[in-house]
Amino acid sequence: MLRKKLNIFIIHFLYKDKDKDKMFLTILEFVLCLNKLKFNTLQLLSETSNDVKDEIDKIQLSVRSNISNFNIPRTITTRYKIISLDFTMRNISEENLKNLLQLILQCNALKDLSLRNNQIGSEGAIKLAAVLRQCERLRLTNLDLKNNNIGPEGIKSLASVLLADRLTLESPLETVLGKCNSLTSLTSLTSLDLSNNKFGDTGIKYLEQLLSQLGSLAILNLSEIQIGPNGAESLASVLKKLSSLNHLDLSYNNIDSLGTQKLSLIFPQCSSLSHLNLSNNQIGPEGTKSLAAVLPYCGSLTLLDLSSNRIGPIGAEELAAMLPKCNVISYLYLESNYVGPSGARSLAKAKSECSSLKHLFYKDYKLY
Repeated sequence: MLRKKLNIFIIHFLYKDKDKDKMFLTILEFVLCLNKLKFNTLQLLSETSNDVKDEIDKIQLSVRSNISNFNIPRTITTRYKIISLDFTMRNISEENLKNLLQLILQCNALKDLSLRNNQIGSEGAIKLAAVLRQCERLRLTNLDLKNNNIGPEGIKSLASVLLADRLTLESPLETVLGKCNSLTSLTSLTSLDLSNNKFGDTGIKYLEQLLSQLGSLAILNLSEIQIGPNGAESLASVLKKLSSLNHLDLSYNNIDSLGTQKLSLIFPQCSSLSHLNLSNNQIGPEGTKSLAAVLPYCGSLTLLDLSSNRIGPIGAEELAAMLPKCNVISYLYLESNYVGPSGARSLAKAKSECSSLKHLFYKDYKLY
């Protein structure tokens, strides 16, 4: 029996269930019923106990019998709404994705949507974008599409959600932005995860157009999307306009020293940026030097991750020289950077002179 006062309902999936499609449809049927009752929060989680399947099956039977025969009280229909859907790592089939998108169409109050680790591909992203364009009253704040292989066509479609007309690479940016539709489902995003989607150079152009309209973004994860040095230069002009951005992840993108130099120029203009991850980008000593030069002007930066960038002793010494001038950095990660004994000594001395620096990680020089 569903109680009127239930505000949060958590459904657990059996991760090892043999008939995943059947289980998925069972969940969707129950979700559709909850949406009719407009519960205010729904979470779908992958970890569960062994007796959950029986519980869900019983709920399904109850839902089937109640959907057509139960008159929903007006107080419930106006009070409860679904605001969170998490379909992380569900290996969603084409048919189930279609059903899920139909569900999204009915969730006007949806704030958080996660399709992480589902490999929906560019076609899935295009279908998702088409649904989001229909949801004029939907105001998503968190969208997680990590590890879905959506590619350049997928990011192009997501960018088109913000525009009245279809995007083309030939369209002048100012012309494209002048056609923005004010009734969109993405302009209110505060958290966006597009990591591990491998956009390439073509996709970066569309990503730039997408980000240019997301002025409320606070958390942005672009790890492993093949930015490269050219993509870093393209993104730089957009990132500095994200006035609310405080968490930025650009790790594993092969930005190298040239891309780091371009990005370094805009970091002081990102006045709210507090967490920056540039690990695994091969920035080298030259890139580290460019970054070190601007760190004293990044007034909100409290965490910086430069792990696995081959900065060497020279890069470590460049950072060490600047650290005492940085008044807010509390966490600095420099593992696997070949800093050597001389670089380690310089960093240790800098730490003793930098009152804000609580944690400095560089303990790798003995290995090389």
